Amino acid sequence: MKKQKNILVLSGGGFKGAFQVGALETLNANWQEITGLSTPMHFDKISGVSVGALNGAMMAMGHEGFENLLHLWYDLVGVNGVSEIYTSTIVEVIEKDKEASLKFRPEGIVKQLIPEFKVPFNFFKDLPIIFSKNRRVEFLQKLQHRILQEVGKSFQNFKGIADNTPLLEKLKKYLDRDKLVSEFRCGFVSLDTGEYHSVLAHEFETNDDFVKGVLASTVMPIVWTPVDRIAFKKDGKRVIARNCVDGGVKNVTPLGDIIRNMDKDDNYRIFIINCHDGKIQEDDFDNKNIAQIALRSLQEIAMGEIFNNDLSEFIKVNDLVKQNNENKAPDLFNYSWKDRMRTDRVLKAFDYVIIEPDTGVLGNPLISTSRIFKKRINHGKLKAKSIKRFPSDG
Repeated sequence: MKKQKNILVLSGGGFKGAFQVGALETLNANWQEITGLSTPMHFDKISGVSVGALNGAMMAMGHEGFENLLHLWYDLVGVNGVSEIYTSTIVEVIEKDKEASLKFRPEGIVKQLIPEFKVPFNFFKDLPIIFSKNRRVEFLQKLQHRILQEVGKSFQNFKGIADNTPLLEKLKKYLDRDKLVSEFRCGFVSLDTGEYHSVLAHEFETNDDFVKGVLASTVMPIVWTPVDRIAFKKDGKRVIARNCVDGGVKNVTPLGDIIRNMDKDDNYRIFIINCHDGKIQEDDFDNKNIAQIALRSLQEIAMGEIFNNDLSEFIKVNDLVKQNNENKAPDLFNYSWKDRMRTDRVLKAFDYVIIEPDTGVLGNPLISTSRIFKKRINHGKLKAKSIKRFPSDG
């Protein structure tokens, strides 16, 4: 008899991840009604990118992990906001008249690029500058040259507008792969090779590498500094991935990771909790700052498009396979884009639910205030309540 397994797939979305937490709370409260199971909420396999990797890693640690997840979001992020995850001298969250925005601080850029620069002025030696126009021009030209030199040197090490050390410390505290009760994989991209890595928890070389893998999956390029080095094994070979960032830049919903690694003899129910609504709201960018432009380009437009393609492809293929099965037609086989050939893996159809937000509700992924947090949590709970019971095992 085929075994019924439950799968959890979590998308990226920064602080929008509170939506996933609200949805998971509702699933937990209604687990028996939704699945027909008398046992507590449990997922056999969990996959996530970006904030989905953070939430997924903690969910994979069972009841203890779920409680820690609720503590992280409700008691820390929900109360103290973004400072529980990142700090920055360049951007800050401003809330005014119940509207929150990301404010760019130019003085923070100056501090980053020329942190210890001092004007080379000796009162007695350079006193003639005050009275000589030519000397003033010469002095200012030299000063400009020195500033540009300092900026050039500092800019090489300027890799992010925010510091995610607070998040790293929490991951070190909460994550222990020896306590995992679900199979967990996360995704990240190496900037050196451009390759997307989907890695199981036990494939990481050490628990520290596991922590780094989850951290890398949350690193939005430009916003945070890439993770320097992650060691893991793949197909029996040791891999060292360098300068790793959010897997969402190539794979916003890691559905493919899960589907490619499913046991052919089991039945699966897939729960997809997505923080992106798949639509882009119109906005005026005439006076937006560099951080807002970067987020708009990468998070909302590029990642939104990747998600649309990923999810729509899954739904389309899944429906075609179901039609094929209903007509009792011959099996359909998977096609490998990488190898440019058909494989011997038979395509199968899955029962699935997608929990996703209404358009424009969740807001900026880099912003979290107490008010916005509650809105995201409650919206996740609301959308998850619409889930109907999965078909019984056949």
